[in-house]
Amino acid sequence: MDQSGWLCTAPAGKPLISVALAPESVDAEAFGVDASDMQTNLAVSGNAFTGTLKNISDGTVWDPGTWSAEESTGHFMFVKATGVPEGAVATIELYNGVHPAVTLDSDLNAVLRIANKDTQKLILTVKYNSVVETKTYSLKGLTLAT
Repeated sequence: MDQSGWLCTAPAGKPLISVALAPESVDAEAFGVDASDMQTNLAVSGNAFTGTLKNISDGTVWDPGTWSAEESTGHFMFVKATGVPEGAVATIELYNGVHPAVTLDSDLNAVLRIANKDTQKLILTVKYNSVVETKTYSLKGLTLAT
């Protein structure tokens, strides 16, 4: 497995944590929209996502607390952090995105608007006690449907 996008640090004697990003299940829902209406065949291999992000043009994916109405159209990715220990703080950042990193709540999932798969990346950072694990994921393998 290619681990070039991973950065793990742990003090001597502390175990490393093993976290990752994965596609949210197809029947999961966010903002009233099923994951299957946002993406198809989404998968992760090593540190790269593949699959198709559907073009949402009717503004149904909208978080009024975070996005403007204009940002509620386009291509969205629904992902979930796995392996996050209870009590850890997990954030997802869309590198080269519009918004700052999002701190995940107990459901450990996030919806991110992908505007340019070739320049954007997902960065998962998990802090647990004095252990920090960061993983970076390429989006170049995605297809943005028209």
